[in-house]
Amino acid sequence: MSNILLIKTSKSNLPDKGLSPPLGILYLIAYLRKHRPADVIKMIDLRLERDGGQAIATLCRDFVPDIIGFSTMTIEANNMHVMAQWCKQRFPLSRIIVGGPHATSFGRHVIADPNIDYVLAGEGEAVFLKLLNAIDHGSPLSDLPGLSYRKPDGTIISRAPTQELLDLTTLPPPAWDLHNFDRYTDSRMSPISLGRYAALFTSRGCPYQCTYCHSIFSKRYRALPPLQVVDDIEYLINTYNIQELEIYDDSFNLHYNRTMAICDEIIRRGLKIRLLFPNGVRGDLLDEALIKRLRQAGTIYMVFAVESASERIQQAIKKNVNLDKIRQNIRIAARAGIFTWGFFMMGFPGETRRELWRTAKYAIASALHGGFFFIVVPQAGTELGRQVGVDAGNYATIKAADYFATRNTISAVSHWELWLWQLLTCFFFYAHPARLYRILKDYPYSPGAFCRKAFRRGLVFLFVTFLRNVSDRLRSGKKHARVSPVDEALRC
Repeated sequence: MSNILLIKTSKSNLPDKGLSPPLGILYLIAYLRKHRPADVIKMIDLRLERDGGQAIATLCRDFVPDIIGFSTMTIEANNMHVMAQWCKQRFPLSRIIVGGPHATSFGRHVIADPNIDYVLAGEGEAVFLKLLNAIDHGSPLSDLPGLSYRKPDGTIISRAPTQELLDLTTLPPPAWDLHNFDRYTDSRMSPISLGRYAALFTSRGCPYQCTYCHSIFSKRYRALPPLQVVDDIEYLINTYNIQELEIYDDSFNLHYNRTMAICDEIIRRGLKIRLLFPNGVRGDLLDEALIKRLRQAGTIYMVFAVESASERIQQAIKKNVNLDKIRQNIRIAARAGIFTWGFFMMGFPGETRRELWRTAKYAIASALHGGFFFIVVPQAGTELGRQVGVDAGNYATIKAADYFATRNTISAVSHWELWLWQLLTCFFFYAHPARLYRILKDYPYSPGAFCRKAFRRGLVFLFVTFLRNVSDRLRSGKKHARVSPVDEALRC
């Protein structure tokens, strides 16, 4: 039996906004409970806390963890190392394990931190279980896939992630009994939702080859059957009074008939639920019949990930969406009463002013209610990262991982000009009179609720991001001559 503490890390020691439930940890706890029922498991989400160390100390007042696990994004990595040091000093006998996207990309660097004992790359449940069992029995670690660790002589051993992926039908639902639903009501990813909500994966993996994307869950698509998906939704409604559900799949609608069957079963059971898709819908795989069925099943919000309106860039990044089909489906979804949102990325390798203008014009002229305009940040472990020379060998790229306010560019324009494209596109997009009217007309709650949420979440966020961009760029302050894409991408 082990005492296990699982920690979702944060970017800083201040509460974050725009959060999602720590689903990775909740699924991991459920899996461990199934296979190691004697373990005592606690969890904490530092993104909700003002003082991470104090929050952990309070949680562990009468609980000494044998195992401490961190789930970490690259943008959270610096704070994760600070918290790992704090935990090692307070609990020197605890084994510290790091997993998640950052561990998958930077495993060899993470394990170089003497406060960290093990790093797990890729899909985590099965290998985490094997690691715990190996620790309990003193078994060799060399055969565990996805594991990085130090030998007694300091040599780092690192294994590639496993190709043996979980059968999702054997994975229990998340450990919702440890989740404080109320603390996430005002801090969520979807910018329009208001009610008590939960989140689910109904599938894992994505077969598409987008060059900027991770493959933590592999490129092999695995999906739960429709009845099991709707059973999980009904359980959340009946047990936790859930009013809204966010779906976090990479490719929810990859199989048309499965998507239609999920909608039909929700309708047949008469479930009162509002569905939101903050990602994971492939826009050109939709048609009018499926969009209307999704609306009938309760969908109120859907993101269309366009990324770029340049055909050249679509081919270069291997996204290859049908831009005309997506434009048409955005219009159909908006007419059906679904609040539509767009994701756009600006600054791909060699992207020109003409291509940036195409993307801006596409977004502004679309029927989208809202959108995010991100600066491209190549991530270690992705094809795009390899193309521009970003890899796990350059740990400084962690500081450049904030795609809201990066100072880097790998495009054909300077970082200052790229930032202006981002700022002006966002301004003209939201200043469009037809869009403002459409937002107020179609917002699924009262106009007053929209104004309050827009002020608290949208305007404040844009203002702070603007100030941070100006501050960072003035501080960086060198008269930037153009540098090579590789140097620019690697510079922190």
